[in-house]
Parts: sequence; structure tokens; C-alpha cells
Amino acid sequence: MSLATPRVFAIFLVLGTSITCLMLWMTERLFLYAQNPPLSYDDVLSPGLIGAFGTTLFWALPGHIIAAVLAGLFFSFARRIPLWLVLSVLIPVCGSIAAYRNITDHYDTIQRSDVRTLLYWLMVTTPGELLSARIVVSKFVFAPSDGTDS
Repeated sequence: MSLATPRVFAIFLVLGTSITCLMLWMTERLFLYAQNPPLSYDDVLSPGLIGAFGTTLFWALPGHIIAAVLAGLFFSFARRIPLWLVLSVLIPVCGSIAAYRNITDHYDTIQRSDVRTLLYWLMVTTPGELLSARIVVSKFVFAPSDGTDS
């Protein structure tokens, strides 16, 4: 394991979680609409950036930890983070784990609010994962070796 792998893990964890917190803060009205039952501003304990930070730590951080571990493992073996990995694995993992607590409160049925919640969390976690992958690609570019030492 090289020293770049822990950095990749840290970039995905810290930057992904931070961007998710900012996205949650900016789309707070959509978050309240996506919940089942719909919440009003009076029901929210602490609105604003502090509430978004707490919600991110409680709901989105577990998904970001798993996505960062997967990104670190893939980077340690392949020495790159491809776009297909981010789009087909990391973003759905983050979104589905963040929406898991809200979706599993119903018994054996998927309701319209569950789909809204999942789409909301996918929308919130996508920019952080894409930006993290972009930074990893720009910082850790390794030239392919052609087998000759010069």
C-alpha cells in the first residue's frame, strides 16, 4: 500500500461529507419536502448549517465511509478511480445508505415518499463524490510504465 491510498480515502471521506453538508444546507426545503411525513420548519430542531451538519453526520456519513473504503481499495489495486466506479457504485452506495433509515420504516412496501427520499439523497451526495474523484484524478496521475527503465 502506497501513501496515496490513505490520501484517497481522506479526500473521499472529508470532501464528500463536506460537500454533502453544503448541498443539504442549500436544499433544505427539498429535504423537508422529501421526508415522510412532510416536516415543517417548526418541527425541525435546529435549522440552518448546524442542522445540516448534524443530519449529514447522522445520515450521510456512514455512506461516505463505505464509499471512501471502496474508493481506497479500488485505488490501491488499480491506481486510478474511473468514472464508471463513481457513477455506478460510489454514488448509489452513498445515496442508498443515507436513505436507508427513512425507507425501512415502512413494512414491505415502497411508497412514493421513499422514492423521493432516495432521489433527494442521490442528488445531495453526487457532487461530493464527483468532486472527490476529480481531485484524485488530478492529484494522483501515474504514468503507465512501458517496461523499460531509463
